[in-house]
Amino acid sequence: MRPIRILFRRDFIHGFQLNFMKWILAGVVLVLIVLWAIWNRVDGENKGILILVNILEGYAPGEGENLKLPADWLAIHILFLYVIGQYTSEDFRVNGTYIFPRVRNPWRWWVSKILWTVLSVVLYYGLLLAVGFVLSLLLLPAILPVKGLGEFELLMAAVLLSSALTLLMGLLQTVLSLWFSTIMSFFVTLAVLMICCYVQSIWLPGDYGMLIRSTYLETHNLWDLTAAFLYFSVSCTGLAFAGHYVIRGKDVLPKSE
Repeated sequence: MRPIRILFRRDFIHGFQLNFMKWILAGVVLVLIVLWAIWNRVDGENKGILILVNILEGYAPGEGENLKLPADWLAIHILFLYVIGQYTSEDFRVNGTYIFPRVRNPWRWWVSKILWTVLSVVLYYGLLLAVGFVLSLLLLPAILPVKGLGEFELLMAAVLLSSALTLLMGLLQTVLSLWFSTIMSFFVTLAVLMICCYVQSIWLPGDYGMLIRSTYLETHNLWDLTAAFLYFSVSCTGLAFAGHYVIRGKDVLPKSE
């Protein structure tokens, strides 16, 4: 565990130093997204921080209706993909030759990167919640940011499902970037997100990461989210092993490995 702690501390410091300006830009864009949602709210609805629920709930195309682009939902996920960017793949290509012989096991390096991605998701959604809370408090002063336990649970369900989807997409982009170019991995992940918007299937993460497609909206029973988190747990675990497989096949690994 000690090598993983050392690597994770390095990723925490080095990763956020390299991506500092990206985080600043992310904060600005999140402010704009929330402001846009507040500006376009329907009078009497979407009050307080629950505006974030409308941003994060996703999109479920109705039968016979014209397709719409869930721009705010897509922006939230695309922005995170931009923030984590090429840090893992660049570190692998630039520093892998020096790090892997020292840690003796590429799995430790990869676990550190997974933990860094998880932490990035937590901080990202923490930033989004902070932006939503402050702006709703300032611009909608007559409305409490969260009114009652029911609204809080609805908000948390939207955040948990969306963050799980964001983590899965972040890991997918990271694994692909180890195999292909950073640009290609980004556009492949973007294509998966676009497919999730318009194709409803039990095999796609969109059906599990969008609150609007969840039975929780009807039952308000947190147990209805179990299938979603089981899906994301299995998928993220599969990507973790796929990333390790890719790393072990690269030339930067010592021959003893």
